[in-house]
Amino acid sequence: MEDGGGAAIHVQSIASAAYLQMIDDPSAWSRSSGGFARRLGSSYGSNLIQNSVHESLAGVAGTDPRYFSCACSGFFHRSGHALEMTFLTHAHNGNLTLDLPQLTGIYTSSMAEAAWWPHHYTALTQGVQTGHIQVGLTGAIHLAQEFSPEFKRVLHWPRAGNKGTRK
Repeated sequence: MEDGGGAAIHVQSIASAAYLQMIDDPSAWSRSSGGFARRLGSSYGSNLIQNSVHESLAGVAGTDPRYFSCACSGFFHRSGHALEMTFLTHAHNGNLTLDLPQLTGIYTSSMAEAAWWPHHYTALTQGVQTGHIQVGLTGAIHLAQEFSPEFKRVLHWPRAGNKGTRK
């Protein structure tokens, strides 16, 4: 996740809204363009809450909210690192610690989102369930971040700031 200044929050919000539109959840919002607009607004609101809580608490706790790729090599080591960093982060002293700010942001945003969904959704039930799903998605995002250099090479995307030129 990020603070909203980049493309990731937009991609995540649109993807989430499209998925919810596809499965028609919540069904009270229908599969109309208005239903998609509600889902998109809900996804943006949830992402905004998640990022705000995560980054604010990380500042208070003295942890780094960013994901850092592994300096290791090998698919299994790198994958393990990406999944481990779903639950852990680096404190400013360099030690690994439980990433309570990230987990708090995930569950807070999921519970808040359930509060503005139709009345039969509850923060405790759907909020916690959605939070579990979001933890899994965070792991998937970390895997994508970990292996993004390889994806870019395979897809022949230029590196940032490279403007596609070779020297």
